[in-house]
Amino acid sequence: MFKTSKTVVLVESVEKAVKFYTEKLAFDLAEILIDDTAGHYVRRAEVRKGRCHIVFRTPEVEELAEFGMVKHCVGRGVAVRVELNKGLDKYHDRCRKKGVPVVGPLRLDMTGVRSFTVKDPFGMRVIFAEEQTDKAKGACGLPWQKGMKHEAQMETLVDFLRGLGFLKRVSQKFVRSCIKIMKKVGK
Repeated sequence: MFKTSKTVVLVESVEKAVKFYTEKLAFDLAEILIDDTAGHYVRRAEVRKGRCHIVFRTPEVEELAEFGMVKHCVGRGVAVRVELNKGLDKYHDRCRKKGVPVVGPLRLDMTGVRSFTVKDPFGMRVIFAEEQTDKAKGACGLPWQKGMKHEAQMETLVDFLRGLGFLKRVSQKFVRSCIKIMKKVGK
């Protein structure tokens, strides 16, 4: 069983990453590792905001060739999603005032989640999101039919997911977990 997860990002300058995330995005510095062998520089640092943890580190010697290629592509498909309990509008305004490059407008998606996207100095996108609807719909994002028994919806929802290309086993497991959530919140 999984316990926790942290995003690890390879960067050229851990100091630059820490400065951006702490000063511009108001993350807290959770841990720092200073390397004294080749001078005095920050080798690894962890920042956090609530339960969102991001670890920045410099590449090891054997990773340098791969890192040279990756750093040019880092903005393509790499993102961190930070979920806020409340205050998304206020945080959006704060980012704008601090001069953070906001690349995605404040928007509401079809699952009832409002979000906006910023870009860090290394090209990685950070998505800040806040759920607007009930927890069950936001947690599963499936087209639930109100008034229908949960078990009766399972077959329809599995077929829906299979139509999107998911394996039957994966679809069934996901729908079962969503039904548990629906039962807990009384839907």
